[in-house]
Amino acid sequence: MEKTIISEWNDENTHPRVRRRPEEKYQITIQLIRQSDLNEEEQYVLIDYLDMLFQQNFNN
Repeated sequence: MEKTIISEWNDENTHPRVRRRPEEKYQITIQLIRQSDLNEEEQYVLIDYLDMLFQQNFNN
């Protein structure tokens, strides 16, 4: 699952001319989670996990 998320944040399946930066993709991911039907606790847990994953892979 982590590889798939990182691949999505890297826009690896998108043509290079229309790719977005991983930071933009991460922000979109968080917005979608907040707009979802998940309850607050589920949103918090998911966002916390994704934040950790993003920090490990994109912040040097």
